[in-house]
Amino acid sequence: HDGLLAEGTYPERDFLGGAYDGALSAARLETLAETPYLYFLRYVLGVRPLDEPALDEEPWFNRRRRGTLLHATFESFMRRLDGEPPSLEHEPLLREVLRAELEREIERVVPPSRVEEEAARRQLLEDARLFLRVEAERAAECTPLYHEVGFGFGPYRRREGDLGEVALPVGDAALPLRGVIDRVDRRPDGSLAVWDYKTGSSASFDEAEPVQNGATLQWALYAYALEAATGKPVASSGYYFTSIAEMGVRLAFEPSAYRPDVEALIRRLARLARSGSFPMNPKAKDIGRWQWGGYDRLFPDLAARSKELAVKAYPEGRPRPPWLD
Repeated sequence: HDGLLAEGTYPERDFLGGAYDGALSAARLETLAETPYLYFLRYVLGVRPLDEPALDEEPWFNRRRRGTLLHATFESFMRRLDGEPPSLEHEPLLREVLRAELEREIERVVPPSRVEEEAARRQLLEDARLFLRVEAERAAECTPLYHEVGFGFGPYRRREGDLGEVALPVGDAALPLRGVIDRVDRRPDGSLAVWDYKTGSSASFDEAEPVQNGATLQWALYAYALEAATGKPVASSGYYFTSIAEMGVRLAFEPSAYRPDVEALIRRLARLARSGSFPMNPKAKDIGRWQWGGYDRLFPDLAARSKELAVKAYPEGRPRPPWLD
């Protein structure tokens, strides 16, 4: 297999022998760090769960659709402001943008009833109004600079305004990255702040260990990618929880303080990938990864399987995944 890190240039193929698309995403690296065997199935073998309607039935307005719709609303709303500081007086505009995004969603997927449609509309409006209130309160602290800005995509996927190719230096090597940053702000001192909108819970994020052995690499990688693409320092990067349940809480970290740890982790993942070692992670959090993608169908009793794995010895001489230590 080609190495994860290209020595001075981009690899000719994907580092695990799959279809090479030019760069790696943060989510892909997080999967390798947290759940190597799932990575093996998904990105090396190209295994995908079959469509099983009886198993895959989800509510009309599930959390993924809700998150996508709110992302689109926030982006469109902030772009419509065109640099004007957001204030509570902009609520009519926000309602208009939200209504348009929801109508597009309804055209794509018809809600099962008018009652469920109205319930979704109320929930979305609550989240959107909270977003506006938080933005209005901190309008003097920063200036929005980019919204949904991509980097590392090839010509066929690159959007207008994207930042082009990005290769993250890691020692003497380079790691080509790609992704889409939800939001970039410019702070009063000229430095940048990176934000990723989250519509779920903050409970899975550990402020004391923001990288979590690679399970939450995105905030750091996006900050380093933005610095490489713009030449400007990124002073903070993190997650912006926009739901009513989280009350607009923000978790942000100083990227430069964690760069040595992140680079060491990437080198460790490279050794793991080169060795062809993709163990299952027996820890409880790993189960959520499996269930989210439908891969838990391979193991009807995944919890029992995890207990079996937890007592097995890891082979000597193999590179060790980060969570094993």
